[in-house]
Amino acid sequence: MARLCGCTERHLRRVFRQYFGRSLQSRQMDYRIVMAKRLLAETNAKVIDVAQECGFRHLGFFNATFKRLAGRPPTEWRKAARNKRVMRRRSQEVVCPNGPAEPARNGQVWQERTHRSAGAGAQAAVAMSGELTGARKLGC
Repeated sequence: MARLCGCTERHLRRVFRQYFGRSLQSRQMDYRIVMAKRLLAETNAKVIDVAQECGFRHLGFFNATFKRLAGRPPTEWRKAARNKRVMRRRSQEVVCPNGPAEPARNGQVWQERTHRSAGAGAQAAVAMSGELTGARKLGC
């Protein structure tokens, strides 16, 4: 990387730390953990395969680093991420009593008194004022 920048490794490390307030190595490690989180959440790959895909040669080092930066071990993090995704999906399937029998869409406003969907003007009013009398915003 230093060669691409036309400087020495030492100078690159010094400039990187001065500009970003942290070392290049710590930034690379954060990036690898972010990539591991995405793979753990979106795939069924084994933890060791995720570790190797993210550039870790030793599973123990990956587990310790992941726990230090993510707050919990990879398997626990995967379970929590999947539970969060299921809960998010369920919360998007809110149905109004006596209202339409379909999931609410993001930004949809449902007027409880008339049981009809508010138009674009009402949605704009909600966006501007933050609240519309007699209406409730659905969806997450």
